[in-house]
Amino acid sequence: MAHVTMLQAIGGGKVQGLEGILRVGWPTLDIGTVVRIGQLEGIAHLIPLEPNESWLVNNRIDLEIWNTMYD
Repeated sequence: MAHVTMLQAIGGGKVQGLEGILRVGWPTLDIGTVVRIGQLEGIAHLIPLEPNESWLVNNRIDLEIWNTMYD
C-alpha cells in the first residue's frame, strides 16, 4: 500500500512552454488516497519550477540516465 497525493495539471493538461512537458501543482483540495503499489504504472521525475508550488513532469527519462546526470 502507498499513500499518494494526486497533483493537478496546470493549463488544462496540455503541454506548455518551450520544454513541451506537462506542468503540475498542488490540488485545490488536499485529498490523499491509498493505492496498492501494484497499481502504480511507472515513475515520473518532478522538476521544480517554483519551490513547493509547481513542477514539470519528466516521464521520458529513465533511472539509468537520471543516475548518470545526478551522481
